[in-house]
Amino acid sequence: MKNRIQPGEIIVIDDVIPIQDQNRIEQLCTSPALEWVYQERSTAPLTNGVKKITIDPITSGDGKFTFVETSQLVHLMYGPLTEKQLAESKSKYKEHVTSIFYPHFITVLSSIPISYSGIKRIKLNMKHSVSSAIGVPDDAVGTPHVDFGMFDPNGVIAIYYVNDSDGDTLIFDQDYRDFRRNGVKGNFTLKQSVSPKKGRMVIFDGNLAHSAGLPRKNEVRIVLNINVAMHDFTQNS
Repeated sequence: MKNRIQPGEIIVIDDVIPIQDQNRIEQLCTSPALEWVYQERSTAPLTNGVKKITIDPITSGDGKFTFVETSQLVHLMYGPLTEKQLAESKSKYKEHVTSIFYPHFITVLSSIPISYSGIKRIKLNMKHSVSSAIGVPDDAVGTPHVDFGMFDPNGVIAIYYVNDSDGDTLIFDQDYRDFRRNGVKGNFTLKQSVSPKKGRMVIFDGNLAHSAGLPRKNEVRIVLNINVAMHDFTQNS
């Protein structure tokens, strides 16, 4: 097991959990037992003055990419509590398990190949198929973003693909600083594209701008998005 993900590093692992666990998780995520919440936009609004519009596509500054903000369904597994929930819990920790289905995904968490000090958020994202018929250009991908919209030297993202689908995850060379300065209208260069394959996990530097692909051939694209914090070994150096 690695201690850290290096700046800009990307790791892809196929069949990161046994096939029986892959099947069990996919069946759970597509069953009526698991409830989903509608989210109008997939990423939070930018704070640098570039407005993201749900319907209208935005072209990157160099014209290489077309970005569009789409809706998705979300199931939060682990994350921050509201102020009221925090008071009622009488806990000093702001993040807690938020779903009764959390234990079903421990096998995925255990497969993350780095040593981490804490979990910041775990959530399931489901995107439905899009097409030009509803105003989404054929070459469009999801809006690039940095999770939580902030720089975190110890932040790591792990994405587990629940099902086989189209709609690659795009990871860019640009990091939080580039993104903060230029927003979605800046220039983007593709660092790596990762195709959704059941049982696959991609782990990468949480400060890299990235974009979720949009399914067109498959009905749904389901991922488990995990944000963790690495141990800060610099504090003891």
